[in-house]
Amino acid sequence: NTKKEDVQKSADPAPSEAATAASGSSYVQVASVDNPATAASEWKKLSAKLPDLAGKPYRVVQAVVKGKTYHRVQVGPMSKDAATALCTSIKAKKPGGCLVVK
Repeated sequence: NTKKEDVQKSADPAPSEAATAASGSSYVQVASVDNPATAASEWKKLSAKLPDLAGKPYRVVQAVVKGKTYHRVQVGPMSKDAATALCTSIKAKKPGGCLVVK
């Protein structure tokens, strides 16, 4: 059971960001928490801490794993290559800090 919610879209993204977003369906998962309110605050904390995330759109995807509901914070959409590059950059600052998802 996966429910997708668009939580925030960045206003007027730069053309390169818009082109990247339009060219893919990959996301970078940066957090998974058990409370939707915590998901929003986790995004604010991470985007302040990691400049690569600032201004990027994100979504919160609800997933049930072994009977427990999680809210996954995912940045995107973007191409798989852009997602991999972003995740690599994040991992350099926060080891184990992300994964690329569809």
